[in-house]
Amino acid sequence: MERPSNPAPGSDYSDAVRQVMERAAQADAAQAPVRLRRPVLTRPPVVAALAAVTVAVGAWNVSQWRTEPVPLPPQHVEAALDVSVLAATQAVEQYREEHGRLPTSLQELDFPPGLRLEVSGEGYRIVGEDGPFSAEIGNGEGVEAFVERLGQPGGEH
Repeated sequence: MERPSNPAPGSDYSDAVRQVMERAAQADAAQAPVRLRRPVLTRPPVVAALAAVTVAVGAWNVSQWRTEPVPLPPQHVEAALDVSVLAATQAVEQYREEHGRLPTSLQELDFPPGLRLEVSGEGYRIVGEDGPFSAEIGNGEGVEAFVERLGQPGGEH
C-alpha cells in the first residue's frame, strides 16, 4: 500500500509512536519472564523469626504468672484496716438511722469477718484485726479524732 502524497498533519508522529510501541512489544517478548518476589512477611526466614519471637514472648509471660498474690507492705495493710473500720462506722450509723437500732453484727452489713461489732447498750465499738495490726473506733469518737489518733492531724498526709 502506498502512502498518500499529502499525508494528514500528525501522521508522521502517529507512525513514530506506532513504531516505538511495536519495538517495545518485541523487546518485552524477547526478555525472560520477570520473577516476582514474595512479600517480605511471607518469606520463610521472616516467618520463622516472627514465630520464634512469639514463642519467646509467650514463654516469658507464662514464667511471670504468679500463683500466690504479692503480699502488701505492712503500712498498706494497716491503712486498709483503718479505712475498713471507718467505712464500717459509717455503715453502722446509716443502719441505725434507717432501722432505729444497731445491727447484730457487721456480717449483717456484708463486712468481712476481720471486723467485729461490739455493742453495749446504745453504744458500740468496731474493732478490726489483720495479723499484727488492729484498729478500733467507738460511736462517740468522731472521724476527725480517729484520724488524729492515727498521727495524721486534720486528715492530711
